[in-house]
Amino acid sequence: NKNRYLNSFLMFSFCFRKKQKLLSSRKFRQGFVNHLIWLFLSNVALFVFMTSNELFYALALTRAEGIGDVFAKKLLERFGSAENVFSATKKDFTDVSRLSKVAVKAILSKASFKTAERELSFIEKQNINVYYFGNKDYPNKLKHCADAPILLFAKGNFDLNNRKILSIVGTRKITSYGTDFCKKLI
Repeated sequence: NKNRYLNSFLMFSFCFRKKQKLLSSRKFRQGFVNHLIWLFLSNVALFVFMTSNELFYALALTRAEGIGDVFAKKLLERFGSAENVFSATKKDFTDVSRLSKVAVKAILSKASFKTAERELSFIEKQNINVYYFGNKDYPNKLKHCADAPILLFAKGNFDLNNRKILSIVGTRKITSYGTDFCKKLI
């Protein structure tokens, strides 16, 4: 079942990236439809696919030069989705206050797509949980913060809405003292 779900997800992701060629393939369409029917019948909500697609664009948005979490939220509020942000024209960005020309250029060039694709691949391979601020599983305590990240990454099973949470923020150059302290703490 897990492999079938993964195949459906990969087919869906591939479909969005190579849309025009694949949609003309009758064999692909039939196989894709069969996977969607199987997923629906096995009580896997169809919105999973939408969030996977949205995740790609959200990753790209967060990696675009000049876009932080505050502006990302403004853009998502204005355009409705990260995908719509990347589909917008230069003229569409004129009414977004204080958005720099560098940020608009980065969005229009779609330069962050390569980084987003690599990150999405890494997330899938490492089985990393991603919490998108628009989804119900995003921590309630962060939803009200203006500068909260639009994406949170976690590995393992836990409830981010639990009353007591311990978070450890990593560093690129960990010391032996830091390693020992974390081992004792955990």
